[in-house]
Amino acid sequence: MKRARDSGHVPVLSRAHGSILLLTLMACLGMAVLISSLAAVTAAGRYALRAERTGRQDLADADTALAGLAEAAWRQWIPSEPISPTTAATAGLDLVASAGDRHLLAWAHGPAMAATPGGDPSQVGSVALETSVWVEHGADGFTVPACVVSADRVTASPGRDSPAVNADAVSQAATVRSADQPEAQVMGVGVEWEQGAAWVLDEGTALLAEQQAARPSSAVVYVPGRAGDVVPLPTLSAGQGASPEMPLVIVSATGVELIVTDLGDLYALLLAGGSVRLEGTHLHGAVLASGDVDLGAEGRIDYLPSLVGWAATRSLVRVRLVPGSRLENLVPIP
Repeated sequence: MKRARDSGHVPVLSRAHGSILLLTLMACLGMAVLISSLAAVTAAGRYALRAERTGRQDLADADTALAGLAEAAWRQWIPSEPISPTTAATAGLDLVASAGDRHLLAWAHGPAMAATPGGDPSQVGSVALETSVWVEHGADGFTVPACVVSADRVTASPGRDSPAVNADAVSQAATVRSADQPEAQVMGVGVEWEQGAAWVLDEGTALLAEQQAARPSSAVVYVPGRAGDVVPLPTLSAGQGASPEMPLVIVSATGVELIVTDLGDLYALLLAGGSVRLEGTHLHGAVLASGDVDLGAEGRIDYLPSLVGWAATRSLVRVRLVPGSRLENLVPIP
């Protein structure tokens, strides 16, 4: 029996195996490209999200820094020091320029983005987001009634050599406002009594005074305490309240009995949340107390309308952001 000759052709089954192998390799390559693309897109998306969060955090930080000067209200005045490079730096800002009572402040964030011009790694540059705004400052004061003393009762020791409360010689008559008429040794020439409720320290005035007193070189002194406490006036800095050129506004907390004794001449407006003792102190100004005022044997109040006017109009420095002046810019980082 003769064998069939080998024709030299590749069997059909072998050719099919080769096509399947090639197809499998192509499919694997395609899957690799797809997975690589998905990984790149995912990484890019994560980077974009991180960049977005960083950018939004930078903007939030800028808003926080600027809100420190204006309490997040464009038109609300707040107590502050006059704007200077020092006060600006304290708030984390740069004083860029000044024009009268207006000052340009800027706040720069960290790097916002990087760029590689022409694909050259040696030329990588960074830019920062800078926020600037114009700030203006002006004068303000406390809202107070026009009287030399307002209290529940005004008392002084009998047998005094001179009246305890006196009017300015060149001003109109000064008014003492209290529930009961003061005794004769209290009322000096030109002083009139007006029956009425005592002035009351409200929470807003107390908070305003506390905020202002915390600032350097402030003309406001705040005396803290709890209701029923007897608190002496803190030691004043050299020159404070010693002359009409360096007057003070002294504010004590609600319910505190303020001791302002044996200080000699004191130029101030006293806004007391409780009672006040003035033995041995010659006060030039006025006293508004929510409790009693006791002048003892040697305490004296001389009404000084000019000082009260200063306290009502110029004792506070306020600042605000100028509406519409905020500007955000990308600046290159050297």
